[in-house]
Order: sequence, then structure tokens, then C-alpha cells
Amino acid sequence: MVPLRQLLAEKISEYIERKSHSLITLSTKSGVSYNTVKRVVSGEVEPSLETAVNLIRVLYANDQAKEIMVTYFPEFGQWINTAIKNENMANGEIDVEITGDFVTFHLFSLALTRTGVTLGKVEKLYGGAGLDRVALLIDKGLLTEKDEVVRTVFPDYATVDAQAIIRQLSLSLSYFDRELVGTDASFLSFQSESVNLAGLSKIKEAARAFHQAVSEVRRNERYAGEIPFYCGTVLNLLDSEAFNKGVEQ
Repeated sequence: MVPLRQLLAEKISEYIERKSHSLITLSTKSGVSYNTVKRVVSGEVEPSLETAVNLIRVLYANDQAKEIMVTYFPEFGQWINTAIKNENMANGEIDVEITGDFVTFHLFSLALTRTGVTLGKVEKLYGGAGLDRVALLIDKGLLTEKDEVVRTVFPDYATVDAQAIIRQLSLSLSYFDRELVGTDASFLSFQSESVNLAGLSKIKEAARAFHQAVSEVRRNERYAGEIPFYCGTVLNLLDSEAFNKGVEQ
């Protein structure tokens, strides 16, 4: 199997030659810093998972990108195929654009649902400023409007970029409605503890199972309706020192 850094270096060179793009363009589209892209194309470094994923989703067509991820990052790649199935992985430009501020992300998220969002609802939420924002996003090619209903140009949008997802989670908390706590429209949970590697693996497995269960409901036409929701899943460490030692052993 060709080393990943060699595969990406050759693909980046091809991307620049065939499409007359520059490393700066690739950096902008992928969200990977220019210096990192430069080091990858020169073969100086073995790209991390995050760097590789962000470059791959720009350099390759969606199905081919997923195939490469399965080859070089089997666990992550299999999860991608299961989690986002028919959705297309967004590039860095779209991620940056829609998570630039609270209003943009909220409007894009509403437009991303199967029902879209009406101009009347946009005005009710954010007044004339909201309508101006929609017009701007339409001009940028992110949204479209027909019969006063606004929808995203990317109905199958999905991102695997860690920074973008963290930003989405942060922005979504800005419009968390505490009055819904205790109803079917809200659920809150936070847990922490010290566990071993086996325990951590089981927790990750449970988090993935939860994510998959939500995805299956979301895609099932039986549950199609007019109530727009959001749901996020996060697992990380309070301190990574013990984990890094355990992985090295």
C-alpha cells in the first residue's frame, strides 16, 4: 500500500497542475494551514487524521474519499460510511462560511431541514437583519429561495472536520431553549470519571451507537415532520497524559 503522505503529495501536485489551483487555494478549501499543506506536498510529514481527512475531502470525489479513509483509517472510515451514508462531505470553505456567526449557522441549519425555513419565520426570528443575511447567503451560493421558502443548496451537507463540528456545537448552545427541559424536545447529560482503555472504548462505542440511532430516526420517512431539532454528541478527555501513556505501552 502506498504511504498516505506519498498518496496525498502526488494528488496535491495533480490537483495543482490539472485544475490550475495553488496551495493557497487548497488551504482555503480544506481549512488546513498553508504551511501544513506545503509540508504534506513536499513529503516532510505524515499527516494526522484531521489533516488527511480535510485534504482528502477536497482532493477526491465523495465515494473515493470515503474509500481512501477506510483504507488508511479503517475505524474512522467505517464510521464515516455508516454515519453519513449518502451525504457528501463538505469542504473547508463551506464549514467556515456557515459557522462564522450565530445567526448564519442558525439560518443555515433551519434551511438544511427537509421543510426549509420560510422568509416569514426568518423575519420573526431576526427581523430585517435576518432577511438581509439570507439574501447574502443566497448571493454566496449557500442558500436558495422559492415561493418564500429558504433551503440550502447542499441538502446532503455533512462535515467530518473536528474544528467545524466543535464550532457547530458551541453555536447551537447559543439558542438552547431551557424552557423545553423536561419535555420530549430536550435532553441534557454530562458525566465524567477515570476509566481504563477498555472502559473508554466501551464509552465511545455507546456514543457511536447513540449517534447512529438518532441518524436512523432522522432519515426515516415515518418520522418526517415539521419540528426542526438538533442533537450533538461529544466525548473527550479531561487530561490526556494517562491515555497517551496507555496507548504507547
